[in-house]
Amino acid sequence: MVFNKRSMEYWDFYHKDGYVYTCHKTEEQKLTGIITKYLICKENKRKKCEGSATLKGEILTVKIGHKYHEPRPTEEIEAEIAFRRSLNQACVTSFTSLRTIYDTLIIMHPEMAQKIKFKNIKRTMSRWRTETKLPELDSYSHVCQVLYQEELEFLRAYSLNLNDPQKLTIERGNEDVLYIYDSQLLDSLNAENLYISSSARIVPQLNNSKYLTTIIAEVKNYAFPILWIISSEKTSILSLYIARICRTILRKFSTNPRINFYSDFNFHTMEQFRRHFVKKKIDGSFESYCQILRYVAIEKGIDTNNQRSQEILREVMMLILLPAEKIEEECQHIKNKIIQNEQSEQFEDFFNYFCTEWIENLKPENFSLYNKIEAVNDISFIHLRVLENKLKTNTPTFWKLLGSIVEIMTKSRKELSTLMEKDKPRISFTPKINHSFNNCGKNSVISGLKKLWRSLYDERIDSREFIDKSMVVMHEFLDDFFIDKDRIKPKDLTVIYEDDDGIDIEFETKCQKCPLKLIETINYPCNHADSCLPCSQISFSECTMCEKVVEKKEKIFLPIDETNEISDFKCQICFDRSVGVYWKPCNHALSCITCAESVQKFNGILKCPHCNTPSTGFVDFELPIKINI
Repeated sequence: MVFNKRSMEYWDFYHKDGYVYTCHKTEEQKLTGIITKYLICKENKRKKCEGSATLKGEILTVKIGHKYHEPRPTEEIEAEIAFRRSLNQACVTSFTSLRTIYDTLIIMHPEMAQKIKFKNIKRTMSRWRTETKLPELDSYSHVCQVLYQEELEFLRAYSLNLNDPQKLTIERGNEDVLYIYDSQLLDSLNAENLYISSSARIVPQLNNSKYLTTIIAEVKNYAFPILWIISSEKTSILSLYIARICRTILRKFSTNPRINFYSDFNFHTMEQFRRHFVKKKIDGSFESYCQILRYVAIEKGIDTNNQRSQEILREVMMLILLPAEKIEEECQHIKNKIIQNEQSEQFEDFFNYFCTEWIENLKPENFSLYNKIEAVNDISFIHLRVLENKLKTNTPTFWKLLGSIVEIMTKSRKELSTLMEKDKPRISFTPKINHSFNNCGKNSVISGLKKLWRSLYDERIDSREFIDKSMVVMHEFLDDFFIDKDRIKPKDLTVIYEDDDGIDIEFETKCQKCPLKLIETINYPCNHADSCLPCSQISFSECTMCEKVVEKKEKIFLPIDETNEISDFKCQICFDRSVGVYWKPCNHALSCITCAESVQKFNGILKCPHCNTPSTGFVDFELPIKINI
């Protein structure tokens, strides 16, 4: 709004003749549409000044004079105008933290340092930011389209100061996945461990989002979030997709032998990460294993509030801390004890599940946390606590979530720099990874478990004594665990997936090495198809998809249209699902696994459904998923 020479807009305030006013009421005339603002003196509350005026159009008219204070110099008011205008512009055109904005701009307006302190202007700056109108979003692709428009790129920006902007990368894998990270931070970060945590507690109101996955880097025992993944489903195909995205983004960490990976994912997702980070041992966290066991116990009809049932479940949870070779034997011991106490019927389904899914299928060596104190942590809730404190809601808008992520990244970058540069840094925002759970940082859990593991190794105690004593060491965690209902994992974050049919995944058609020609060969022993025939003849080296050493390659035949291009990867039988198997020995890779399993033998002979030649069977294989980075 433009005023005459005697009055000027003051960003929420107005002034004339050295006196400053704030708007008390607004009125619009129905016939003319002229807006009249009724103003009162800015010092009305502080100094009880009764001064008032009206602003009609561009004319400011004083109604009641001022008393109890003197007019201010025009130069001083204009300097404040410039400072407030700068603050307003920075607030509505970035998600940079309010404190960072203030500290940066006050350097250019030092005369305002005493007159406008941050604590006095913070609420106004917050209101300015909330009044910023942002586009309505309806899909992950729309998010990317909006955020990469030149006039809205500021929404991805964060920085330690306004003169050093950094930008988040925000991309969609497909219509079911959106991921947010900072590539510069990843390049410069020296992480000690990576933690993968998935939750349904905080999800944005966007595209039917259901899950928020966070990858957290441990640096000197502090937790720094480095990658956020928002997804609308939790399927095995989507878990495969997320694992490949993470391998591409986190390639630097996947090749570092000193960095360990820990996950609170379900078993199938952990398996996908194990397949795509073959040089890493992906371990689950102790708490996430306990969450799964508690959920299954409830599903099997066990009353987890009953004291005796809780004692049995606690013993089963302690099995995870035993060496792999002792778990099956001790599980049988617990089962026999239940039979003697006449509780076998209540726990029969639960132990059948544990023996089948965990011991037989998963294998004890893949879930044993013996001598792995890093897996005993509170990481599955650490990022949720930070976000919940910022958001004040479990279903924020995408813009509110992005604003919180930007603020977290700004503070994390600042404290990460402090942590690396100083011997005794003062870290006030970034949370520590607590291996003692709720022991307030005491070492009772850490030292207690280490002593028990050492005693077990030295054969001073047996497995039975270890379980009894470890329950004592972990009693505070276990007591809280069975009280807190939030620690029951949703069904699709445990073991069972939703139906994968209909999930639209795009595959790469071109060789991952040249990439000029179509994919034509399959790698052994990993069964990944990644290269054309000429590239496969040059060098075997490592598979581009899993980094395993390739022992040999073999040509396969994928669906090709009349233009000699791969138009899609649909099964040539159902034309619905994607191809996923190739037949031996003809190597026709034209069927999905569902159709391949339905092929019947004719006169006792199995034949390839595409060339009708006798077949010895089919083999699963994987194609590279198209990832938009």
